[in-house]
Amino acid sequence: MTRTSLSRYPCPVARAVDVIGDPWSLLVLRDAIAGVRRFSDFKTRLGVSAKILTDRLTTLVEQGVLVRQATSPGKQRFEYELTEKGRELAPALIALMQWGERWTFEPGRSPVRLSVRETGEALAPVRLETASGREVEVSDLEMSATDAAPEITRQSYAALKARANRNKDAQS
Repeated sequence: MTRTSLSRYPCPVARAVDVIGDPWSLLVLRDAIAGVRRFSDFKTRLGVSAKILTDRLTTLVEQGVLVRQATSPGKQRFEYELTEKGRELAPALIALMQWGERWTFEPGRSPVRLSVRETGEALAPVRLETASGREVEVSDLEMSATDAAPEITRQSYAALKARANRNKDAQS
């Protein structure tokens, strides 16, 4: 089955999913955030075939999410390390992990704990906040098109805003 590329789709979520939206890619990233570096360690932890793992690692390297480095000069062993682009995915992966802990396990039954290495302190739940630090809810958000958006995207978001305004007026 051939996967449709979303790399030219005018949406940041679609383009991000195009890079990391495959389940194995997300699990590779989870393990890279946890400190896994070697192919054999990824393979053992994930229980995935060498072909699938090679494909996912290659894609993540090509996309600049991971970098592949020789373990020492002249050796045919390599390690994979998160790039800045890859490290910036950590909040999204942590939010996904926290969601999974809350909604897919019984309370207190998650098999994984994420904490600060030096202190052991648990992380607070990922939350939505404004640039000034004020916490907001999903219902407070509004997505709108920028000047860089194609016309169809601007029309779509304008229609959503008009519908929301009509609904708000009807409730008043």
